[in-house]
Amino acid sequence: MLVLTDNAADTIRTLLDRPDYPDDAGLRISQTEETEPSLVVHPTAGPEPDDQVIDEQGARVFVGPGAAEVLAGMALDTEVTSEGQVRFNVVAQP
Repeated sequence: MLVLTDNAADTIRTLLDRPDYPDDAGLRISQTEETEPSLVVHPTAGPEPDDQVIDEQGARVFVGPGAAEVLAGMALDTEVTSEGQVRFNVVAQP
């Protein structure tokens, strides 16, 4: 199962700390159905029925079934660019 780094948990909490998001909102990671599958991340009010739910340090991430297979044994990390953009990185679990 995917785990979150401390840095990712902090970033996710900050991203979702908005009055227009419900308290149980999270980021959802899903796999696209394109010719070249890729992962997409977006904020959402709650998980889909088959999602894995990760709740670490107050940060919630919902991982869709296809993405869960790709991300098994990995850790989600984040970095903020000098322009203020958030980049999500997947690394091997320590």
